[in-house]
Amino acid sequence: MAVPENIRKRLEERTELGLLRSLSPPKKGWVDFCSNDYLGIAKNHFSGNQLLGSGGSRLLTGNYSKIEELEENASSFFGAPSLYFNSGYQANIGLLQAVGQRGDLYLFDEFSHASIRDGLQLSRAQSLKFKHNDLQHLAQLLKGKSGYNNIYVVTESIFSMHGDGPDLPALLDLCETHHAFLILDEAHSVGITGAQGRGISFAYKEHPSLFARIFPLGKAFGVQGAFISGSDLLKDYLINFARSFIYTTAPSPVIAEAVANSIDRVFEADKARDNLKLNLAYWHGEGNNREANSLSAIQFVPCPRIKHDGIKKALEEAQIQVFPIRYPTVPEQMEGFRVIIHSYNTKSEIDSLKKILQAHAQ
Repeated sequence: MAVPENIRKRLEERTELGLLRSLSPPKKGWVDFCSNDYLGIAKNHFSGNQLLGSGGSRLLTGNYSKIEELEENASSFFGAPSLYFNSGYQANIGLLQAVGQRGDLYLFDEFSHASIRDGLQLSRAQSLKFKHNDLQHLAQLLKGKSGYNNIYVVTESIFSMHGDGPDLPALLDLCETHHAFLILDEAHSVGITGAQGRGISFAYKEHPSLFARIFPLGKAFGVQGAFISGSDLLKDYLINFARSFIYTTAPSPVIAEAVANSIDRVFEADKARDNLKLNLAYWHGEGNNREANSLSAIQFVPCPRIKHDGIKKALEEAQIQVFPIRYPTVPEQMEGFRVIIHSYNTKSEIDSLKKILQAHAQ
């Protein structure tokens, strides 16, 4: 896994100046004049056998043993050194803000999540969008952008509104051909794709162009937070330069324990993943014994806004919860209903939803 030279150089400069940040555990038994636990609530109140709060950022008093154990488990699960962030949003803005420097270029999918766009705005690098999942357009941009120090391609494995995604093997090969670094957000694929739910990119984790993978935990994992997985150098770099990691309170030990339990449950969730595939196949009308033609739990039903109120009323009467996706979240011509298929939905529930949508969306 390649690492841009300027990342290595910035870490070396910090080391030479004696300013390199590193994570260390809080000093047990020492007198505390360091934490932000002004009233002693974090250190004296428990949920079960876990402290309620961390008392400070990871670089101060918040780097307790449970969070380090969690990152070790995540590194094993995802097959690469991993760093925990408090949310997927913080992970994306922290990574993109820190990595892109003057003289660098980000090429990002035009339908990228808001957290990616916000991270690009915080970066010192230039950014240009390419047409959605259009590798030919991306190739054209890569061919014409040879004057930059580093080029990063930013996209998602499965997009949150329409449930589609890029051809990952072809995308990786394209990045390798043009010496670009791929940053991949797996918010909607991790947990349900790959071996034991490790994500679409797990099979390509050793690819030289796969620079960073973001694994938000609020979807299939059912908890909060996110991991960024990459190289040891990338992890050290983020500890030193990702502002959304440095300048925020570390997660509660209660959250760390919940995330650790969730990783174990996702690892063992093959039956739930199989049920999800069967439900997706049923949604697509392919019978009970065939896999769906989509890896995504997100199924988008196009529908003009003029029909939304009638569908919403019918859904409310049937006590089915589905929300329309409207402008400005998506362009007006791409409005519709975003359906999430779960492992636990029944066939009768799917039938009821399809009947309402088919009756009103035509």
